[in-house]
Amino acid sequence: MNGLAGDRSIPAAALRASVGEEAIVVLMLDDAQGEAARVYMRQRGDTLQYALAQRASSGRLRLEAWRTVGADPGISWTARSTALGWVLETVVLR
Repeated sequence: MNGLAGDRSIPAAALRASVGEEAIVVLMLDDAQGEAARVYMRQRGDTLQYALAQRASSGRLRLEAWRTVGADPGISWTARSTALGWVLETVVLR
């Protein structure tokens, strides 16, 4: 991450052949404090599901609920500038 805000798409169609019942990490977001967020993807029947894990106050990633999102999902985030660099403030799976 190198800015105040941003977004990144997940190429679901291209990844469909690589994913199955077991979840895989399809996107990671790092900031000045290390790993800030991950997006996981899995397939249930013909449906792709996604879950966002983001850094909690403990510093560990916390997984949110699995859900189905649009055809081309992605994440949007905001960050703040610190003496060490950009630090994630919010991240949303869309």
